[in-house]
Amino acid sequence: MLESFFKRFLRWSTTHWAIFFALCVVVLAVSIFSASQLQLRSSLKELLPERYQSVVQLNRMLDRVGGISVLTVTIESDNVEANKKFVDDLSQKVETLPRDEVRYVNSKVTPIREFYEKNILHFVDREDLKTLYTRLKRVIDYEKIKRSPLFLDLGEDPPPATLQFDDIKERNRKNVKMPLAVVDDYYGGEEGRFLIMMIRPQGAALAVDRARALIAKVKGMVVRPEQIAEIAKRHPELSRVRLVVTREAEQDAMTLHAETAGGEGLADAVAATLQSVTKLKGAVKLVAPGSLPNDGKVIADERPVS
Repeated sequence: MLESFFKRFLRWSTTHWAIFFALCVVVLAVSIFSASQLQLRSSLKELLPERYQSVVQLNRMLDRVGGISVLTVTIESDNVEANKKFVDDLSQKVETLPRDEVRYVNSKVTPIREFYEKNILHFVDREDLKTLYTRLKRVIDYEKIKRSPLFLDLGEDPPPATLQFDDIKERNRKNVKMPLAVVDDYYGGEEGRFLIMMIRPQGAALAVDRARALIAKVKGMVVRPEQIAEIAKRHPELSRVRLVVTREAEQDAMTLHAETAGGEGLADAVAATLQSVTKLKGAVKLVAPGSLPNDGKVIADERPVS
């Protein structure tokens, strides 16, 4: 029966090939449209109903502490002070992003040190914890005795029982360890030639599209218009310049378009200046004077949104 059906179908498709071809085109178009509406969601939380108790508790935890995703930015150069300034400047810019995109930026160890200093007694070792308990018990017993009608104050100074734990705090400061290597309050190593900063986005885990969008935003903050102006200032042969940022082979690429009358070796010299000023590698394309749009735009981001 099945074989008979296929024979009839083949005879019909051969006889009415135009109709069959049109149906195939329609089915293909519908399939392409349906596939384009699909979304890749990498968060496992989205696979479960929102009413599940585990999902409800997870959402409460995320509201308090944020997610586990992190975008790490690395800075590497021989200029230690420039690295520190770059971290400070980029941190300030990222912190201006909406709270529904970025929860916080972790670029220095100061907040962690302050947290440990404030909560140092939570990290004492067992023996000091016993000592602290004994001292606290003596103070409580002494206060109970003071409230007894038979208590006689002999005016001792200081009181026989006081709650002092400065020595315990000092001994246990060695238990406080930073999660990463530290250079002058910055995360990094190699005596400051290599620094890192961590950006914590909102949500349990970033979906692929959101991760790409956040990376694109952060990268767009790295190069500033005044840096492009500095490049033009160092090369008087250039009249108008524009940095064009594109995406090629899943990587961001930047090309500096510069108007000039020409000059042997000028492109290589400008490329070296571009890397020196922005700390990023990019191509240089020399164009004829008057080729670039006179719209006042110094940096053109031509990367696709999605």
